[in-house]
Amino acid sequence: MMPATISELFGPEKMTIMYCAVLTAWSLGGVIGPQITAYIKDTQPSQAIKISFIVGTVFIAIGFLFSIMISDKKK
Repeated sequence: MMPATISELFGPEKMTIMYCAVLTAWSLGGVIGPQITAYIKDTQPSQAIKISFIVGTVFIAIGFLFSIMISDKKK
């Protein structure tokens, strides 16, 4: 679904570059996310679940704001 969405938003000529950026961000989140959660668990064991959910919510909100800023105008 992601390649079709990217192609629809950015056009076939930019699809490979944008898909590379999406996969890079996805893999970076897969590496960094557990490390952030482990750090929170090590430093704040009693509040780890609450703080982890807050951090995750902030990252989701940032991603949502970025998705709103995407323009589908052809230039």
